[in-house]
Amino acid sequence: MARLVVEARGTAAEGPIVQGVAADFFIDAKIVGAGGSQVEIAMTGGGQRGDYAVRIVPVTYQSTQYTWAVGRYLLFLAVTRGADQGQTVCSVFVH
Repeated sequence: MARLVVEARGTAAEGPIVQGVAADFFIDAKIVGAGGSQVEIAMTGGGQRGDYAVRIVPVTYQSTQYTWAVGRYLLFLAVTRGADQGQTVCSVFVH
């Protein structure tokens, strides 16, 4: 098993951009803004050198699409590729 190096950076009003070498992503919001919801990965796009853009959005639950609430979000991001794995924490502030 090898360790995958993962770096997460947010972009203004576009959501986090993730860089790493992986094919499978898992996201979990450990802390959300007041009134905020859990998040999910809506789309990923890969680059040639293992760079990925990951679009993270609030979840849809029982036909309700939640929106970003003002506040700090602490997101746990994990990636895997076969037996290889890596993880990082990303802090996002929505205002």
